[in-house]
Amino acid sequence: VQLPTGAHPRASVEGEEESPRRCARDVQGGRHDLGVDVAEMTAAEAYETFLVPHIFGPWAELVLPAAALRPGQRVLDAACGSGIVARLAAPAVGSGGAVIGTDIDEGMLAVARRTGTQDGCAAIDWRRADAMDLPFPDVSFDAVLCFEGLQFFPDRARGLAEFHRVLKRGGRLLGTVWGPLEENA
Repeated sequence: VQLPTGAHPRASVEGEEESPRRCARDVQGGRHDLGVDVAEMTAAEAYETFLVPHIFGPWAELVLPAAALRPGQRVLDAACGSGIVARLAAPAVGSGGAVIGTDIDEGMLAVARRTGTQDGCAAIDWRRADAMDLPFPDVSFDAVLCFEGLQFFPDRARGLAEFHRVLKRGGRLLGTVWGPLEENA
């Protein structure tokens, strides 16, 4: 799946300077001042506040339908970051399904845990886990999702083998990277 050119809202208007302590963004064509004190944010909070709405959220909304998630399924979001993909998967599998978001970065998981889930959606279980050694039994998940994580794995083949191990027969793996893996050193 390729993202259409111009699909992401701009983080700022070209030519405008921004204070390092206050950032603004376009919101549906209008300017909206977030009034966020960037100096007080953790990296994970900045990621969720500035990158998820402009890049990772829209991207996940475009790509996630390819996973063809259905009600009642068990889904693993590996290297989940602040959890946008898990949050979007939860309504698809419904309250009868299960979503587990894992990441090695506790800061990202702390931000993910502060986000809620909607009624009628799967509750999301946020767990610290290394994708190289997933703490789940074999054939546990109907789908494994890994958006923008694989390129950071120290051993991509091992990570992919772990995804295969935890997938049920006929399960789906859906992942995204910035470009060809050989260019994501």
